[in-house]
Amino acid sequence: MDLTVDDILGLEFGSEHDAYKFYFAYGKFHGFGIRKDDIGHDANGKIVMRQFLCNKGGLRDKKHLMRDDRKKGHRPLSRTNCKAKLRVRLDPNTSKWKVVSFEEGHNHEMCHSNYVPFIRTYRGLSSSDKGQVNCLHEHGVRACHIMGYMMDQKGGHLGIGFNKKDLFNHIERYRHSKIQDGDVLAALSYLQGKADNDPMFYAKYMLGDNGKMEHLFWADGTSRCDYQCFGDVVAFDSTYKKNKYNKPLVIFSGKNHHGQTVIFGASLISDETTDTYKWVLEAFLEAMSLQQPKGVVTDGDGAMREAIRQVFPMATHRLCAWHLQKNACQNVKNCKFLADFKKAMYGKFTPEKFETFWKEMVSKNQLEGNNWILQTYEKRCMWANAYLRDKFFAGIKTTSLCEGVNNCIKTYVRRKNSMVELLHNLEQSLRDYRYNELIADFNSFYTEPVLTTSLQKIEKQAAKLYTQHVFKLVKAEILDAGAMNVVERTENGNKVVFKVEKYSEQHRIHEVVFDTEECKFFCDCMLFESCGIPCGHIICSMRLDHITLFPTTLICKRWMKDAKSSIISSYDAGNNDSEMSNVARLSVLASSCNRLCEMAAKKHETFNFIREEILKLLGKIEKKSVIGLDNETCDPNVVKTKGAPQKKKLTKKRKCSNCHKCGHIKSKCPLLDCIEDNLISIDEWFDSGDDGVQDNVQEDIRRNEFDMNDSTDAEQSSQNYIRRRQIRVGGGDKGQQQRS
Repeated sequence: MDLTVDDILGLEFGSEHDAYKFYFAYGKFHGFGIRKDDIGHDANGKIVMRQFLCNKGGLRDKKHLMRDDRKKGHRPLSRTNCKAKLRVRLDPNTSKWKVVSFEEGHNHEMCHSNYVPFIRTYRGLSSSDKGQVNCLHEHGVRACHIMGYMMDQKGGHLGIGFNKKDLFNHIERYRHSKIQDGDVLAALSYLQGKADNDPMFYAKYMLGDNGKMEHLFWADGTSRCDYQCFGDVVAFDSTYKKNKYNKPLVIFSGKNHHGQTVIFGASLISDETTDTYKWVLEAFLEAMSLQQPKGVVTDGDGAMREAIRQVFPMATHRLCAWHLQKNACQNVKNCKFLADFKKAMYGKFTPEKFETFWKEMVSKNQLEGNNWILQTYEKRCMWANAYLRDKFFAGIKTTSLCEGVNNCIKTYVRRKNSMVELLHNLEQSLRDYRYNELIADFNSFYTEPVLTTSLQKIEKQAAKLYTQHVFKLVKAEILDAGAMNVVERTENGNKVVFKVEKYSEQHRIHEVVFDTEECKFFCDCMLFESCGIPCGHIICSMRLDHITLFPTTLICKRWMKDAKSSIISSYDAGNNDSEMSNVARLSVLASSCNRLCEMAAKKHETFNFIREEILKLLGKIEKKSVIGLDNETCDPNVVKTKGAPQKKKLTKKRKCSNCHKCGHIKSKCPLLDCIEDNLISIDEWFDSGDDGVQDNVQEDIRRNEFDMNDSTDAEQSSQNYIRRRQIRVGGGDKGQQQRS
């Protein structure tokens, strides 16, 4: 406030940046913004002069105000040709930057202190703000929520120092900085980094004929181990709008021993054809050491169904019951039929009873000629419980697991995500699922359920063996057994047959067969075969014969508390040399090496010894990269999916404001360089015969009150005008030349 013009003219600075910082603080205090202007160099190219202006200096070029083809309205004027400035020059004798010129006066009013934070010069994110915003953005927090969080931290809009537009611009720059060399190369580099830290990591991709990414599949070591434990049933489905290329995202999932969703792998595909799904399933099978699932659950997509038939010939394919019921609502507008159809899907029928029930249902609702009914009936072996009740599906009847995963990843994944962002954000979602499993493991091992049934020995064994989730299901069957009676018991050699009925359901008799030689139970309800849980009919038969514990044949290992540890421990067996065993042992060695390196780095002598030993070992080992990076790999095209067509946004390519051609801007226009370098003369331009441009120039000449009667003066004026306006030769139609 106390500085006079003479005081400022006598200032010296150690660098040009210090001079800028001074004028920056001076302008902020007095209520005007600043910007950098002229710069001067010496003969060696060294900067010796710098000038800073008030940001209202200069005027908007009139050509922007006179355009007739404007599509958008004019932006408000912010420049008033203010002459306020500060110029500094380097003194070669003292190596100091001295103020050589200072203009204090402004031709506009200064901003009030409340308005200063809105001046562009003084808006922006600090380094700490950027770090915080980047961290929140990577964890799926939306930009609008980040803005609110930052405002609460800094006391409102005035204290935050930037606005919402600045925040969005920073996030966009941060996103683009991750894919400077291309989205695909960044994604493959990310996967390569994962592979370097996880020896069991697997990834595979395919390029198209044009060198662009077509398909990508990946699965980490934990997912591959989970598949070895719980890969008997796999559900997968595709979802859209998860990346900027609109590539469908396919997620393979299943159920763990807690009944929770577990993810086996994921894939990005370019289309939804049979060949594409076949490639994905083959990559999935290769990642899982060629271990095929027993059951597969998908929606009714025909390409998916054909690919499963070819790649998983031994697996039982089940169609999603939810999708079937939804299709029934759309194709058959009959409430009574929908209730019967639901009963046909889930009812405990035998195949013979199902056929009878189906015929009666179709006849009752008069749907004999309905095409959807006929097509659905032909696929009954893929959705009717009567034909699938002896197949193990771990209680999975719909693709709701996939829908749950899709709903969960919405927290992190956005439609505008690049490929590398999608991979990173899916990793965040995967961590949430694995954390939930860790909590469930802790609760199962740390706590014990309260025993409340009369069959305490059986209940106690179940509580000891099964996880909390599965124990609740088994306990429900134990309670149901209390309402059942054995009405008949017969022995036939080494087999004992029980006839079991439930209270108030005398018409429904279930038959339980007990093989005393192999100690196996079989019930015609087939709950154990389909879900791996002993049914109440078997427990009622055990009670009659005073069998106090479940035999090992009635214990499904995948539902036990130690389901994962018991399978993973088999990798240590000396005779197990499968591919998955080798990879698992490699993972253990990697963990041991990390611990060794951590201890060796603490002392210099130990570090030298371990380094020499490791270098000796490395000389004997051939390291093969999991993913081969190709610098010529191109980013994929935006693909079309089977969903509803999206509305296309018409966007115009940016054109040069001088020659109105695409591919460059005015400052880099090649025609301008030709004229400036005298490669094209003004006379050649006049002889080019472009009447549109010439007429436009003549009109501008008349507007500037040139004397067109004198041909010599007119020609000279035209040449000067053309050089001044930098009009170029060639290209475009008459309308384009007129706009220039």
